[in-house]
Amino acid sequence: LSITINPNEFIAFESDNSVTAFVQPASNDYVFRLDNGPWQDNNVFSNLNIGSHTITVKNRNGCNELQASFIVVDFIRYFTPNNDGYNDYWKIESTDIFQTIALYIYDRYGKLIQSIDQNTNGWDGTVQNAQLPSDDYWFKIIYLRDGIEKEFTSHFSLKR
Repeated sequence: LSITINPNEFIAFESDNSVTAFVQPASNDYVFRLDNGPWQDNNVFSNLNIGSHTITVKNRNGCNELQASFIVVDFIRYFTPNNDGYNDYWKIESTDIFQTIALYIYDRYGKLIQSIDQNTNGWDGTVQNAQLPSDDYWFKIIYLRDGIEKEFTSHFSLKR
């Protein structure tokens, strides 16, 4: 009996923060639980909060209980650096869960715009004090998880 979490990466960046638990051998006889929540027949868990989570699986007779842990780390899909106090900076949330090695922001053509230190408020949409235009920007984060270097790339929007 084994359990796999999908996304199979222990860090579930973006999407709607959903994970699916798969049990081998497959059977309709399993029930699933997220953290200490109620048992359910469905193996999909959606709208997960940032942080560490555990999915527990057992058969309906209470035997063969298994657990798998994963972490949800997220980032905002857009930001509006207009100094109104809301979404003025872009950053990846909850990076205290793992060690960030580097975080880079690129324009749509792949040109490096900024390297971000996670100990700051994040990126304010400027380069050398010049405001960049509304556009989609890409990022790459390099991080350590359980001693293994990993990389994740995605995009977000700057709106002015």
